[in-house]
Amino acid sequence: MEVIIFSQNTKRGSAAMQAADNIIADKRLRLMSLYPTMPQSADELAKNIKPNKGYLVIMDIIGCPRWKEIIGQITKMSRRISFCMISDSDRTAAEAIGSGQNICGYVNANEGLAEGLENALVRIYKRIATVCGGIMTSDESGALKVISFNDIYYIETIKQKHLCTVYHKNGSDIIRADISKLIKNLDGRFEITRSSTIANLSLAEKIADGMIYFVNGDCCSIAAKKVGEIKKAMLKTTML
Repeated sequence: MEVIIFSQNTKRGSAAMQAADNIIADKRLRLMSLYPTMPQSADELAKNIKPNKGYLVIMDIIGCPRWKEIIGQITKMSRRISFCMISDSDRTAAEAIGSGQNICGYVNANEGLAEGLENALVRIYKRIATVCGGIMTSDESGALKVISFNDIYYIETIKQKHLCTVYHKNGSDIIRADISKLIKNLDGRFEITRSSTIANLSLAEKIADGMIYFVNGDCCSIAAKKVGEIKKAMLKTTML
């Protein structure tokens, strides 16, 4: 998801860009990337929107009376756009949230821009990381897609890289993730079978010769000390 800062106030917009850049890096929000320039008009914002990509527009509506019109114009271009509002008025914020538009967050500029952005971005990130019961990633063209939990067989670390390969019913995809943190965003069907591997036990068929075999014939490794625990978990999963 590309994060675009929209502001007609250069000073406040620049501060928001710097804060967002720091937050994405420090909090390792790997599914987010900051757009390098700051549009200051509806036309400039529209030029940056591509129909096959997903966007979060952090929109500074302070001193921007046309914000509703701008949101309406941009929303017509793509359904993959969400807005997080920066406002200095709780009344205006409530109006924005109740407008029926795709508003997913609010930052009160009077209470600290950087802190407010951090709270909003982290909260939004947690939602998009498991949107629609799956893992969000992008294909080779940059288009966003979701790998459904129902389709995932197992996830395995790529050695010496902060990357994992997700093996699923439609092939495989590489994502930026850490196994120990990724497991917290998955549901109860998933278990760590060794330090480098997560398996979807609802699609597991058997354990044999130090491997977990899935219904499609694929397999992944399991640590010897985890076999008893995983067998019990598999039984519980099949009983759900």
